[in-house]
Formats: sequence, C-alpha cells, structure tokens
Amino acid sequence: MAVDPHDRVVAEAAVTSPQRRLPHVAEELRTGPIRSVRLRRVSLRAALLGGVAAGFAAGLFAGCLLGAGLSWLAGQALDWQSHLAFQLGVTEDLLPLGQQIGILQAMQDDWWLVVPLTGLVVAMPTALATALGAALLAGIFNRFGPALELMVEDVLPPMD
Repeated sequence: MAVDPHDRVVAEAAVTSPQRRLPHVAEELRTGPIRSVRLRRVSLRAALLGGVAAGFAAGLFAGCLLGAGLSWLAGQALDWQSHLAFQLGVTEDLLPLGQQIGILQAMQDDWWLVVPLTGLVVAMPTALATALGAALLAGIFNRFGPALELMVEDVLPPMD
C-alpha cells in the first residue's frame, strides 16, 4: 500500500505487461499558463485573404481540369471531322465545325498554353467570389454573432 501526499491510502495496481511509453516531445520552455478568452471580432483582412487563397487554389485546379478537357475534346472533334470527311467524300468546310478547324487544331496543338490559361481564367473570378463570401461571413459574425470561447496559451518572450 502507498500513501499519497494527503495521507490517504492508495491501492497499487499490479502490472502484468511491460508499460509502453511514448517518446517525450520537446516542449517550448518559455510558455505561460492556458487561459480562456472570448473572440468578439473576426479580422476582415484575414477573411478576405483566406477567401482569395482558397478560391484561387480551387479555381486553378478546376480550370486546369476544364482546359485539359477542352483540349482533349478539340482533338476528338478534329478526329471525328476527318473520319466524317473521308466517309462522305466531301471537303471539311462543308461539315459541322468546318469553319472552326483552325481553332480546334490550335487548341489541340497548344494544350500546354490552353490548360494553364483556362486555369487562370477560372481562378480569378473564383478567388473574387470566395473572398467576398468570406468577407460577408466575417461581417455577419462581427455584427450578429456571439462571442466564441477560445483556450489560448500565453507565450512569453524569449529571455536573452
């Protein structure tokens, strides 16, 4: 039997297997106590920048996928045009999309330009829309939202 600092008897548990311990994580030496604070306002600038970054990344990804799809479809349309012209025995100008063959060939041949440019064209309005949405949410929270309880840790300045 063991006795704790308050002179109470504490039962000891028998260990049947070796105890596994996690490696110690190096902790910062200059940290203060944890305290509770209330978040009353959200920074509008941070909301705008976060919205721009998230929207631009998502729009760039979606736009590049769209550009790759458009380039592939242009190649498929050209292939279909050439097979149809051969089977019907007519010139390509008389077929559907006959006047757009030059544009389709440029889209297929210059795919390395089409894909990133389409990505940028889609990313810009997406970034603007998500930035405005994030700013709207921040404004609504600042005006009508309740304060949020957060647990923060005081970080003391380093001693030199």
